[in-house]
Amino acid sequence: MKNTYCAYLLFILMLVSCTSSDRLISTHVFSDGEWSRFTNPVLDFQIKNPGIYYDMFLELDVDLSQKPDNLKMTVIMNSPGGEIRSRDIVPDFNTAIVDGENARLRIVLRREYAFSEKGVCSFEIENRDSKTITTGVKSISIVLEKSQ
Repeated sequence: MKNTYCAYLLFILMLVSCTSSDRLISTHVFSDGEWSRFTNPVLDFQIKNPGIYYDMFLELDVDLSQKPDNLKMTVIMNSPGGEIRSRDIVPDFNTAIVDGENARLRIVLRREYAFSEKGVCSFEIENRDSKTITTGVKSISIVLEKSQ
């Protein structure tokens, strides 16, 4: 009986500590792994609790058999308070986590950022590659994780 109670208590504590506000993610999937230079995915987040510090990441899922050679991107963040911040990125695929022909690359956008207001925060991701179609990019995500 005591072991069952402890297991139940442990389960409840794990459930409470893994709330959805600790990690927010928004993803855009590219059909056929092709990203048109003139298609800018916009990923939105509903910020409900201002004042919480987040670490922000850009995640790319790439097909290594079609890996883009000179991928360049700009990430533009529009905060609920009207602040606009941008960052140019050239991914280093040597730091990717590789699983067969697939790779996941995680790039730090910003550390310990707190939103000052409730509302929608949007991230627009521009493809600045010189080619019209960039192949090999399967999906792109923005991840907000509660800072430690």
